[in-house]
Amino acid sequence: MKLIILTQDDPFYLPEAIDYFLKTLPKNFKVQSIVLLPQTVSGRKTNFFLKIFDTFKIFGFWFFLKYTIRYLVQKIFIRKTITKISHEHNLPIYEVYGSINNQENVKYIKKFSPDILISIGASQIFKKQIFNLAPCGCLNLHTGLLPRYRGLMPTFWAMLNGENEIGISVFEVDEGIDSGPILIQKTIAINAETHSAIIKKTKKIGMDSIIEAIILKSCGDYTTLKNDESKATYFGFPSRKDVKIFLKSGKRF
Repeated sequence: MKLIILTQDDPFYLPEAIDYFLKTLPKNFKVQSIVLLPQTVSGRKTNFFLKIFDTFKIFGFWFFLKYTIRYLVQKIFIRKTITKISHEHNLPIYEVYGSINNQENVKYIKKFSPDILISIGASQIFKKQIFNLAPCGCLNLHTGLLPRYRGLMPTFWAMLNGENEIGISVFEVDEGIDSGPILIQKTIAINAETHSAIIKKTKKIGMDSIIEAIILKSCGDYTTLKNDESKATYFGFPSRKDVKIFLKSGKRF
């Protein structure tokens, strides 16, 4: 079964997660290429300087300082990026400029004749011309319990709302936002952990969950969970006020 990965070049969590995915994926599944979408902040396109400004404005000085140091360490000393991971695994990488739904991007993916598309942290909404390219559709990893925690930063909102657990959902992409049928759903207890630690945990479990979902798809004998629209809530990017409440309640990034 041939796969295409659609993701973005997040420097903190995705390189390690995708490297683990590629090393763990059973040999009868073959990734053909990694498609790299533009990074976003607050759900919108960004560049390096805009990202710095938004981070400082929303999350405050100490968060900004911590993540700036992490970013510099990652870039200068560790140098682990999606591009480097793709080269280590001898995979072609294709960088998207503008919308993933543009015809030239559709053409690139189509030439590999993928059986299934895998969305891991992809930063854009896919239209039919993308998720219909593969006969087995497109699977998306969402680190939140669906249908309640649709949208952005579900780990942050679950912690802010005082949940005892957070979810991992792997679902089939449709024309909505986090609204497709669910193949795999797991829960993880929220202990006295930082937001960063929980994200790392969900990413690793998420990679295993995607592999489970791919195997189910390849077998063709599976059932899905209903992603009930009547129970859905959608969360956007947090405001500075949300971050202050998060910190005041004793939670930490």
